[in-house]
Amino acid sequence: MSKKMVTLNELLEIKDFAERVTLVNKHGNLNNQITHVTIMEGPDLHEWVTGGEFVLTTWYAFSKSPDLQEDGFKKLAPRISAIGIKTGRFINKIPLKILQLADQYRLPVFEVKTAVKFRELVQTITSEIQNYQTNMLIEVEKNYQKLIHTSLNSDDLASLVNVLGNQLHKNCFCLNHEGKILASWSRRGTRKQDFLDWTEKIKTGFNERIYTDAGFFINELHIFECYARSQLIGRFVIVAEGQLTEKERLIGQQGASFLAIKLWDHYETLQKTVERFWKEIKNGEIKSGEVIAEKLANLGFVQQKAYNLILFSKGSHNISNYLIDRFLIEEEKFYILLCSSKEALTSINIFKKYNKEQNKIAAAVISPEFTELERIKEHYEMSVNVIRLL
Repeated sequence: MSKKMVTLNELLEIKDFAERVTLVNKHGNLNNQITHVTIMEGPDLHEWVTGGEFVLTTWYAFSKSPDLQEDGFKKLAPRISAIGIKTGRFINKIPLKILQLADQYRLPVFEVKTAVKFRELVQTITSEIQNYQTNMLIEVEKNYQKLIHTSLNSDDLASLVNVLGNQLHKNCFCLNHEGKILASWSRRGTRKQDFLDWTEKIKTGFNERIYTDAGFFINELHIFECYARSQLIGRFVIVAEGQLTEKERLIGQQGASFLAIKLWDHYETLQKTVERFWKEIKNGEIKSGEVIAEKLANLGFVQQKAYNLILFSKGSHNISNYLIDRFLIEEEKFYILLCSSKEALTSINIFKKYNKEQNKIAAAVISPEFTELERIKEHYEMSVNVIRLL
């Protein structure tokens, strides 16, 4: 069995570390796991960390611009595992407000003695991490072999998710490209509703996601995207408070790669069904509202009282990432969204936020509200004419 991840508690047991630093706040989580050491001095520290860092700094940038330190520290604290600040060079003591903020985020703050060289701390911490990583990689390789064996002997997504869940010992699940749960692994006491709530949190919180070097997270949901042939076809989600360990991140990445292979068949089959259905509507082969409603129901679309059709120009080529769990059809020049009238404005607002965030120039056209599904073709043709003018 591999050694557990290096924590701050373990580092404090090492004489070479403990003699060079002093823990100066009361409520830091000493079980935080350290994956690497980073020495930084810029005011934009938060933009250069990915999780698990023990940051060492002289506070030089903030000593020159003290008005930036509180806002900068608020952005940095949730993203790292610990910070060591050297005093006696550019600041005489760590600001009280910084210590108070650190306690709010349960981030351990260490004062580094003036005479201590950062390279001495880096060497001590890094040697512990390397010892862990050697054993961890052996364990991850064993998990990789289990995934290969399972993938070759079963076409079932649930079998792969079970292997991943048993290795992680955390709630995890697999979503398709529409945001629907296809397989899950749960800890004792977890309810089915919990998974539905987590899925909803991904859908509603997508604009607030925070990227890491291995995907992104939304609150306690760590999300690994599954790609095949440059197409996003699903997501693997690990539920965990705080940061994932390096081993957990590697297992998450492995899982996303193996699940993508299985998800492609599911994705391709569904896309062909949707494309065939949409072609039949455009060609006038299906005219009955009842038949259209039945086919939509088979594709997971819930019948509504009133509908809108929205066309998004292809300048928004990643809009499908933002409109998960929607009935979205991709054509050569634009996306077509069929939604309830209640959802239409929400979808347009998501599109606006996306364009602003991605600095995209793109257009959207929304049809008048209609209640009869047999009018889809009419509203589609009208919307196409409008978007071409735009």
